[in-house]
Amino acid sequence: MKEHILDLIIVENNKDHFKIWDDYFSKKFKIKVFNRLENCLEDKNIFNNDTIFIIQITQQKSYYHKKIQNNIIYLIDYNLSITNVRSDKNFYLKKPVSLSKIEEIIDEIKNNKERHKAEIIRIKKYILMPDDKILYSNDKSEFIKLTEKEVQILIELDNSKITSSKKHLLEKVWKYNPKIKTSTVETHIHRLRKKLLRFSQEKLTIKYERHGYYII
Repeated sequence: MKEHILDLIIVENNKDHFKIWDDYFSKKFKIKVFNRLENCLEDKNIFNNDTIFIIQITQQKSYYHKKIQNNIIYLIDYNLSITNVRSDKNFYLKKPVSLSKIEEIIDEIKNNKERHKAEIIRIKKYILMPDDKILYSNDKSEFIKLTEKEVQILIELDNSKITSSKKHLLEKVWKYNPKIKTSTVETHIHRLRKKLLRFSQEKLTIKYERHGYYII
């Protein structure tokens, strides 16, 4: 399978550095260099969900770009008081910083994305992201947040070829002794059913028959 090549958007206001970025990164990534971030945000076709942004922070009163959902590597001028920090999606590096260090971070982001994609579970026409505890519609236009137990219930119901009994769910999801009398399963499935009703598209429904629960 052909390896997916990541897109990089680099915001660099020093034109003398354009060629440096191109020489170093163009062999491994598809890069676009802009002198202003607004120039690339005007056209959403320039980037996709996997595109990584490298943005210069040259002023103390800089705003972080909340409208961009992509990973961002911020390069902060050495004379600014902003320190090196890191969030779930963004990286903040004090200059001077080597290009090899930036490349190392890009590779880390890429590996995390690939690992994350491998953990997607398809349930009917829906997309379950177990780590994020989110269930998306097929086109990702709608989603619901789940609890850890709700994620496990959906996985168990999806794995079952026929139905999942209350005893089975107690053993697999809660590690309970199945002889214990409890309404835990019924309570959790009732809450999960209510959440599933929020989807406006084709419904994902949990049904119950004499032998147990199943998904349609």
